[in-house]
Amino acid sequence: MSEDAHARPTREAPEPLYDVNIPTPTHAERARTLVAQISTGTLCTLALAPAGYPYGSFVTVAFDDGNPIFLISALAEHTKNLERDPRASLLVAEGGSADPLANGRNYANNFFICADAKLTLEGVIERIAGKIHVAAGHQDEFRTLRRKALADYLAQFGPYTTFMEQLRAVMPKDAIWARDITQSTSTWGNRIFPIYSPRENVYPVSAGIGQGLPLAIGAAAAAEGRKTVLLTGDGGFYLNIGELWTAVQEKLDLVVIVMNDRGYGVIKKLQDQMQGGRHFFADMGGPDLERLAELCDIPFWRVRRADAFGATVAEALKKPGPCLVDVDMTAIGEYPNYFPFNPRPNA
Repeated sequence: MSEDAHARPTREAPEPLYDVNIPTPTHAERARTLVAQISTGTLCTLALAPAGYPYGSFVTVAFDDGNPIFLISALAEHTKNLERDPRASLLVAEGGSADPLANGRNYANNFFICADAKLTLEGVIERIAGKIHVAAGHQDEFRTLRRKALADYLAQFGPYTTFMEQLRAVMPKDAIWARDITQSTSTWGNRIFPIYSPRENVYPVSAGIGQGLPLAIGAAAAAEGRKTVLLTGDGGFYLNIGELWTAVQEKLDLVVIVMNDRGYGVIKKLQDQMQGGRHFFADMGGPDLERLAELCDIPFWRVRRADAFGATVAEALKKPGPCLVDVDMTAIGEYPNYFPFNPRPNA
């Protein structure tokens, strides 16, 4: 018998937390399944200050035969902690995607489905056909509502209202759509831009700028003859501007669209809202993009009118290899405020 006062007596069988009548994976099988699907976790180290306190940080992780592999920076706080004390732990948890191991996890199920959503919904529609009667005109009413909601949403973007429509009209349907973090992607590029396959959708999952160009280069390298289009702000583009030579060297079929407002537009909006319009370190003296394109020996276009955006990108898409399109936002106009930088519209 265990001497631990908090332990269950060894002769007393623990109460199962699942239905014993349903085949259930072992804990080891569950753990292996979980780590095979996970690419992020929380790395916990012992802090330098306050000494010995737990320090948790979000990290990307891969597993090799059950062994975690990290790519960490020497500048990171957790790296400094590990250099002082190598003791650490890693917490991984399942996300919100479909999980076949969820069957019977908490309660016994009379019916469990873990399947492709499209096939499942098609099957449901087939089975309820003729049993549910939809009011006449409901579909037309819903389509009208959707069109109005979309138009109302886009109208708040002033001179940039038609940019999404112009770009979608000229982009090939199978083009890969890559983005950095910038005002245009935060408003229409990520939220409502039409795409036709999840494999055409490449974007950062964090709020940090500068990831767009490396992501687009990787996508273009594996595009197998398809065009890749990157939408980025000037601030994010400059963070990894040296990678443009990788696209040139590899002759990647990549169109880079730089929304160029000569500064950190989002930072200015935050400072307007929180600091009474006092701007600090939000303006940049970036390079002339036309001269940069000349240095790289790649085609270049500059957009100074909102209605010329789509036609200009269409010309760039006709060219093989990397191309650079500079959208001069100082000529077109400041990007208007959007939520949360303006009052939430009335419901």
